[in-house]
Amino acid sequence: MTLTTRVARPEDVPAMVEMAEARRRQYQTYQPVFWAKAEQSAGMSQMWFTHLVGLKDADVLALEEDGEIAGVAIIERIPVPPVYKGKSAIKLDDFYIRDQSRWDELGHALLEGVRALAKEREWDMLIVVSAQLDEARNDFLEREGLSVASVWYNQPL
Repeated sequence: MTLTTRVARPEDVPAMVEMAEARRRQYQTYQPVFWAKAEQSAGMSQMWFTHLVGLKDADVLALEEDGEIAGVAIIERIPVPPVYKGKSAIKLDDFYIRDQSRWDELGHALLEGVRALAKEREWDMLIVVSAQLDEARNDFLEREGLSVASVWYNQPL
C-alpha cells in the first residue's frame, strides 16, 4: 500500500465528485438547512472540478493509494484582513477522503501534502471547514494540532 500526494489531474474528477457527493449526503443529515444538497450538485461539481484541475494556478491535491484516488484537497487562498496578523491563509472547504475510518492514515497523508505546499508557497495559516457533528473528522483535525477558531449559526429566512 503506497500513499502519494500529487497535483490532481482531469482523470481524477469522477472520484473527486463521488467523494464530494458522499460528504454532501452525510452533511445534510447533520444540518439540513445549511448543508442542504442541491439536486444538481454532482453535475455542478463535475464542471467546477474539471475547471479547477485545468487551471495552472489552482491548488488541487489528490491522494493516490495504489493507483486509486483516496482523497482530495481543494485549496482556496484567501487574504488575511489587514486588522489581523499574517499575510496569507488557505482554506480547505473541500477536503475529502474515501474511507472515513482512515482519517489518521489517509487524512494525515493528504494534510501533510497540503502543509508541504503551504510551506513552499509561504502561506501562514490553515483553515479547515468541518461540520460540527462530523466527529471523526473533527477528532482527527484536533489530533493534527488544529483548533476551533469560529462557529457559524444559521436560520432560514
